[in-house]
Amino acid sequence: MPLEQVFLKNVVLYFNTLTDVMNFLFLNKKCLETVTSLYVNSYALTRHHNFPQIYLFFPQMQTFYVETTLQYIKAKDARCMPLIEINHWTDKYLYRDRKDNVFTTQWFPPKIRKLCVYPQQVIKMFTSIDFYTQLQVISIVKIFENIRLKNTRFLDSLIPLFKLPSLKKVYMEISPLCYEMINTLNSQKAFSSGVEFTIFFCMWWDMFYIKSLDESYDKIQNLKFNSNVSIYTNRIGDGHILTHRGMYVSSSVTNNKEVLFDMITGIIHLGDLHELNLIFNNIDNFDCEKYENVEKIALNGCLSSLKLSKRIKSVTLKIILFKEENINIEMNNAVLEEFSVDGQPNQKIEGVVLYENALKKLVLKNANCSIKMLGNDKKQLENIDLCKLNEFELFNYRQYGIILNDYKGPLPFYALSLINGKLNVSNPMTRLENLNFSAFIFDECYINNNYNNTIELGDNKLRIMSVRYSRSITVNAGPTTLFELDNSDGTFNFVALKRKNVTKNNKKHKVVIKIDEKKYDDFLSESE
Repeated sequence: MPLEQVFLKNVVLYFNTLTDVMNFLFLNKKCLETVTSLYVNSYALTRHHNFPQIYLFFPQMQTFYVETTLQYIKAKDARCMPLIEINHWTDKYLYRDRKDNVFTTQWFPPKIRKLCVYPQQVIKMFTSIDFYTQLQVISIVKIFENIRLKNTRFLDSLIPLFKLPSLKKVYMEISPLCYEMINTLNSQKAFSSGVEFTIFFCMWWDMFYIKSLDESYDKIQNLKFNSNVSIYTNRIGDGHILTHRGMYVSSSVTNNKEVLFDMITGIIHLGDLHELNLIFNNIDNFDCEKYENVEKIALNGCLSSLKLSKRIKSVTLKIILFKEENINIEMNNAVLEEFSVDGQPNQKIEGVVLYENALKKLVLKNANCSIKMLGNDKKQLENIDLCKLNEFELFNYRQYGIILNDYKGPLPFYALSLINGKLNVSNPMTRLENLNFSAFIFDECYINNNYNNTIELGDNKLRIMSVRYSRSITVNAGPTTLFELDNSDGTFNFVALKRKNVTKNNKKHKVVIKIDEKKYDDFLSESE
């Protein structure tokens, strides 16, 4: 098949409406031939159109891709309808809407080759299980404890499902609190040797019973299965379970310690997935194009290359192991709002392009990262203007200097951060005449290992300002609730100060604390 034709077919599979398809096929003869020769439709079309409408444009269709509600699947269309692959349901409460009665019919089951279902639909399938003669892949999602697993209907429905002769792969997304159900299925030899099972134990909502969850995860760790059953969890340590919506971290419980992305992708609903957070040992390439709606990614591991999509807005990388080769990032026109790297000093990262007018958060820690920073005129900048960022954290980063109000120049060794309303200024090895943070918003400030510097904090109301191991510094601050001074000296000017705590200072340390008494009473009344 010519490369051009392959490219055109891939374009069609991204269309969302039949209007897009129509505009495409009228471009030229090649586009018309591409559409009419396709054996499948795009998943997105079923969000807006029924089968007869789609079939008119794809007369050679052999597999009907569905990613929507069941309202567009009618019995009257069954005669000409090919095999059906259902990726996932957009019905939030499908089982309440009584749209899943098709699972009990005789015309619908023989058409299904790939299916994603909820536990309630598995119970529905039981009554017509013998009619699922074409089913090869099934994903059973959102199996959690409140589906009343003590009622054996769900278990009784699973066993004949797993015994279907045509079945090849099963994915299960299940709460750790339901581990006994998996153990029961295993003891009843429900996991047929000819079927590949992937079971993903995960919590996808905030939980309060961390101790009981840890106990469940520990028991999961000890489960014994045949080689055709793979177990994954989203626990990365005792009491540490990631629960953010749309985020998953996977660590293998089986002998295979690498994340099998294709397997996990079969479990997680790509259409609902907006944020990825992955822990892995070592992968060569990670391609964000697979994840249609993902805007934020966080990768914790060791990789060789990263391919972004233009939809990506946030990238976080933590490099846990040094590799000889460089890490290449392919931007693909991505305009990042957040970029974070916690790297290895000898591990070079190449290919990063950032835009000053779009970037809101920048974190570079021990990062040997080659960045091309572009201004509004698309020309490369020489310094990073911190005043244009909402959040930043810079440690041991040498490529760019910084602009901080009146200061412009390099800081070879330093830690400078403003994250979650906390300002941290530590270890600058060069003398700075003035570090002015008055343009930023924060309510905590930590100053460590500074020498002979002047630091302006503006009018921010501080809950705490802490100064440790600093000499001959001058700090100008707004109203402050608590001032802590440890092994330091200097002059500290406050608009108002409620409490102070000076410790471990000897007689050689000269400390001057000045307070604007006119505003002190106003500050006390506001803080109360």
